[in-house]
Amino acid sequence: MNKKKFREKLQDIANKYICSEQTQAIFELYKTYSHFIKVVEEAIQGKPETFKYNCFMYAFNINHKNPNSQIMLILKREFDKNSETEIFFTIKFIDFYLTIKCLHEISFNKIGNDDIIIYFDENSIPLHAGKIKNGRVISKWGLSGNLYEHSIWEVPIKYGTDVKYFEGISEEDSIKYFIEYAKTQVTHIP
Repeated sequence: MNKKKFREKLQDIANKYICSEQTQAIFELYKTYSHFIKVVEEAIQGKPETFKYNCFMYAFNINHKNPNSQIMLILKREFDKNSETEIFFTIKFIDFYLTIKCLHEISFNKIGNDDIIIYFDENSIPLHAGKIKNGRVISKWGLSGNLYEHSIWEVPIKYGTDVKYFEGISEEDSIKYFIEYAKTQVTHIP
């Protein structure tokens, strides 16, 4: 299989479709490219708990389904003020994690369940993340995309060309580091 062409097709699907349309398009792609991508949780329009998180939130154990969690309250407040807020789980946030060295890199042969995989581009910019489960990756493909189980390189090509592995991080540590990050972005955090 031509992995580059396959990943480009996945990119087209991620760009064109959301929710169940994405699922169907990936299923159809199997006819041309044998793959092992499975839906873990489908993003369903009208069900915000399936939309209100991205790959970084999933990989870093942020409970997006609890609207009263400290992080979700911070995010809601910032988005209510400014939908362009930098306080979100974005590339900038992951750079912060990497800079303060709260993530501990591990080698491929040391990865286990709940460890984190981060995808980088050729300039070492983190673009995507997932969790390792039974030797596979579980990752969310955008806010309006599904949560998928897949092999390492069964992802849209825009997610990068290099990966690194890190020890998993607890929800408590993610909250602590997220609040540290948020304080670098705004003057008052509740």
